[in-house]
Amino acid sequence: MEGIMAHNLEIFGREVAFALRGEPAWHNLANVLFDENAHVTTQEMLDSAKLLNWNVELEQVQFPADYRSVSESFMVKRTNPFDGGTDVLAVVGDRYKVYQNEELFAFGDNLTDGGAEWESAGSIKNGRQVFGSLVLPNEFTLDAQGANDKVKSYLLVTTSHDGSSAIQALVTPVRVVCQNTLNLLCVVLSNNSRFATLKTLAVAWSRLARF
Repeated sequence: MEGIMAHNLEIFGREVAFALRGEPAWHNLANVLFDENAHVTTQEMLDSAKLLNWNVELEQVQFPADYRSVSESFMVKRTNPFDGGTDVLAVVGDRYKVYQNEELFAFGDNLTDGGAEWESAGSIKNGRQVFGSLVLPNEFTLDAQGANDKVKSYLLVTTSHDGSSAIQALVTPVRVVCQNTLNLLCVVLSNNSRFATLKTLAVAWSRLARF
């Protein structure tokens, strides 16, 4: 049961790489918890969730002079958002494309102008994956003649810094607040026509503006 409910948020001392707007999450963690009526800018959400200025970059792995390597390998490095140290998140091949958290979240500025609001953002797996979600202005109704439940829609964006997953964007009714809730979406990705995957291998970033 513990494994199923694990939030897997990145924690350093008493700080957590996660920020949220509105109702607290099931795990009751947040570096910053914004009021549900607050207008949170992209910069504020990145800063509050400890996602700002990671300076993700590649550094070639150096092998001993007498080793023969059939391909180049690179360390994915970042500046630790808590203590400013250097973390190695993964070792990848020469086709891996680096994206900064700021790039992943940048399109949110345009969406917030249209009425969307940043809802959550965080880092999981010790920085190897990040996510952010915006609550969209439109709601849909379940069982209009009966329960008449109003369901919110969210636009989720997520990517990895270890090559394990591509940049992904998904419209979903799930409010993502940790790895546990992110995993809930995995069962619907293959059949959801509103889901898009953008491979990190030399894909033009501008395509994300379509969402």
